[in-house]
Amino acid sequence: EPLKQLPLGIPDNTFTEPPQCMPEEYKVPGCSITAYWNYYEQEKYLIASKTEELITRDKLYEQKTI
Repeated sequence: EPLKQLPLGIPDNTFTEPPQCMPEEYKVPGCSITAYWNYYEQEKYLIASKTEELITRDKLYEQKTI
């Protein structure tokens, strides 16, 4: 109930694209989501533990459609 309306002084008509805090080769202008997927799939998986499963975009979408 308290958050049904925005508090005064908070604009509701703008969106700020989140920063892409990663090496340049993974960045995608205007699309942080794609950039972070690129970074995760191509580099971050290297630091995951051996017991972790690598989740890729394709695998994630397969799981959601089943």
